[in-house]
Amino acid sequence: MNKGELIVDSFLLKLVKDTRENLVKKERIKAAKYGNAHNGNSRLFGSIKAYRVVKGNNTAFQLKMSDYWEFVNEGRGEGDVSETGQSAINSWIKRNALNPVKIIEEMREKEREKKQNRRKDYKYKKISFQKAAEQLTYLIARKIKNKGYEGNNFYSEILNDGRLEKVKKDYKEATKQDLINEIQQSIRKK
Repeated sequence: MNKGELIVDSFLLKLVKDTRENLVKKERIKAAKYGNAHNGNSRLFGSIKAYRVVKGNNTAFQLKMSDYWEFVNEGRGEGDVSETGQSAINSWIKRNALNPVKIIEEMREKEREKKQNRRKDYKYKKISFQKAAEQLTYLIARKIKNKGYEGNNFYSEILNDGRLEKVKKDYKEATKQDLINEIQQSIRKK
């Protein structure tokens, strides 16, 4: 492995590490903003991987993440949520060990407190986990439809911090030195 490849591999390791760390940091900030705990159970975190790609004499890199990374990074504007999107929300609720029954019950209680004309001793019927998850999915999708959500720029911040320019410069210098070393070795052999 030549110096240029080592520089790219080192860059990729740091890119993945820093991107993951920034994602966690941004998730913690968002969770705290809404009074929640960050559970660290992120499929996106685990999906962040980078590869060195060599085509002929060119070396590049490829960063792969779950397909929804752009929504997390850039946010999403107002608009309908597709059935696929609602299914993803429902899976997210279950994967993150949210308790939709508790959430829906708390929402009902707050609504009851707002409406003073209801009897204080009124009890809502208990709902199943699945029904509560469906209701919570609907509420989240409705919020997204009406307000969208803000991105956290976890990837943009990392990519735009000057590291690309630095790795390009370092790579050019290293490949130049690799070429000089190859020429010197071939001269010595003759």
